[in-house]
Amino acid sequence: MLVVQSVKFKYEKTEAVQKLLETFRDMINFCIKKGLESKVTSFMRLRASIYDEFKQRFSGYNTQYCYSATRIACNILKNHRRKGKEPVARKLFMKLSPNLTKFDGNSVRISIKPYEFIVIPLEVNDYQRKFIEMWKRKEAKIGEIILNDYVIIPFEREVDITESGKAVAFDVNEKSLVGLTTSGSVVNIDLSEAKRIHDVYFEKRRSIQTKLAKKPSLMKKVLAKYRNREKNRVLDVLHKVSKKVAELAKGFTVVMENLKHIRKSINFDKKLNRRLHVWNFRKLQFFIDYKAKLNGSKVVYVDPRNTSKACSKCGS
Repeated sequence: MLVVQSVKFKYEKTEAVQKLLETFRDMINFCIKKGLESKVTSFMRLRASIYDEFKQRFSGYNTQYCYSATRIACNILKNHRRKGKEPVARKLFMKLSPNLTKFDGNSVRISIKPYEFIVIPLEVNDYQRKFIEMWKRKEAKIGEIILNDYVIIPFEREVDITESGKAVAFDVNEKSLVGLTTSGSVVNIDLSEAKRIHDVYFEKRRSIQTKLAKKPSLMKKVLAKYRNREKNRVLDVLHKVSKKVAELAKGFTVVMENLKHIRKSINFDKKLNRRLHVWNFRKLQFFIDYKAKLNGSKVVYVDPRNTSKACSKCGS
């Protein structure tokens, strides 16, 4: 099974990089506009219809940018069709074809046009270095590199997933993660720290909104600062918990509930609404999923309305 781990690298954003990001956003919006005019959301059809005009409009850039920009534009157009909002790309980011990038372990080289490149030196720490060493040993390949405020490099590697007669089923709650093995053993992992962080920052936000009600621009800036702090602290907790779960589940088939639409399926009051929307079950399940697979464990999702399928799916 192919498992992908996306690793963030810090870098210093230069004027050349900023210009490239802004131009790529213009490319995406050009593709979106043409897709709306022709009512086309198919990647192949849209790319073929705009290719010549794209080359003329962005003549100073490699034609591979048409491939990358059109793919992103098609995804935006398909979401627009479902949501009904006027689509436009606002964020500065790039998801680039492998033909436009080259990674050497310490930097990423981005092709602008033939024989013209931007080289972005990367800040490499211990965490990033272990993935680079894995790539150098040819145990992993590089996928499509993303550029925004970070350089995000996906490391792809094949992992042997072993079928196991043993299984452990995990139930994700607000304050705990409870696991039950086929042998009857119970695992209880504390998640209350994540909820405590959310509650603390909720009170902080409410206080800030009261104190800075007459200074909206300052309030927006302060709220953004605390929002990032809350996010980073919660992610740290979830990474530690999921790593522990993946180690405990080694040699077991991991069974989890499919909670994708749980928020829509529950009638709740205002207070419960807030609690459900900060509940990190999807993020935690995602972390457990890829970390368990990296350890060779099979991961199975079951409908919470029919949990009897769990045993048949995991083979026990």
